[in-house]
Amino acid sequence: MAILEKRIETFAIASLIIALGTAVACTQAPDRDKNSWMAATAQPEGPILPALPFDRILLYDEMPRLLQGWVAVRPAIMEVHSIGHTPGGRELWFVTITNLATGPAAEGDPG
Repeated sequence: MAILEKRIETFAIASLIIALGTAVACTQAPDRDKNSWMAATAQPEGPILPALPFDRILLYDEMPRLLQGWVAVRPAIMEVHSIGHTPGGRELWFVTITNLATGPAAEGDPG
């Protein structure tokens, strides 16, 4: 059962990273037409985000390094915090993507 739980946890984290990669890519081109997917996902000049491998599932130890690598490249829009531990003692990472120049991320119900 522990192997299944680890695989489910790894899959959930990998899904989150794919979603984050898309969100980060969409915030990388502020001066381009946001209605165009190609413009939103184009790599801007400057540092390149560490690549998310799509040919395998990341190991748990690789995940924080990838997230911290993204934060190092885009500190103005991304924060990573530990919000606790799993029953097995692994850290639970919480990622916030927002324009930190306009203030902290909204808390609570945005509506």
